[in-house]
Amino acid sequence: MDRLLDHACTGPLYLRMPDVARMATDAIRYRDGQSYHLHSFVIMPNHVHSILYFPESSFNLDKILSNGKRFLAYELINRLEKANDTNTLTILQNALTQRERKKKQLHKVFKDSFDAKPIFSEKFLLQKLNYIHYNPVKGKWNLAKDFISYEHSSASFYEVGITRHFIPKHYKDL
Repeated sequence: MDRLLDHACTGPLYLRMPDVARMATDAIRYRDGQSYHLHSFVIMPNHVHSILYFPESSFNLDKILSNGKRFLAYELINRLEKANDTNTLTILQNALTQRERKKKQLHKVFKDSFDAKPIFSEKFLLQKLNYIHYNPVKGKWNLAKDFISYEHSSASFYEVGITRHFIPKHYKDL
């Protein structure tokens, strides 16, 4: 799945817009410290990676992610409506399935699915942490001069102690 996302050229690239990327950062940190601890993240043009720790075994990942997507979709639709971007709004309306139309959904901003991988070892955690942080400068992306300088990532926090937007919880602080 990681390889597919790295080379994906399809799908909307809303998250490439800096203010939408900041909205995505706000969405993933909304319940940080309550339902979960956010350890790392990167906002890519067409997807988001994050490492979350759930202190309670009764967490509902589906609900947490769907709420975050709903918040971000609502904010994005408001932005598109204010900008009178009828072309993009029409594309999002046309992406609806019959089932979604029957439920009175107006736009389809995100795919319903997500790819979650449980982390049980520090070795696997470090592999995913590196994957997430290097993602903006790998493959076709080239979103920054180096991975530490990419604004919409926790890489600078882990590598040089510089925080952007908020302070993630270091994985060693559990």
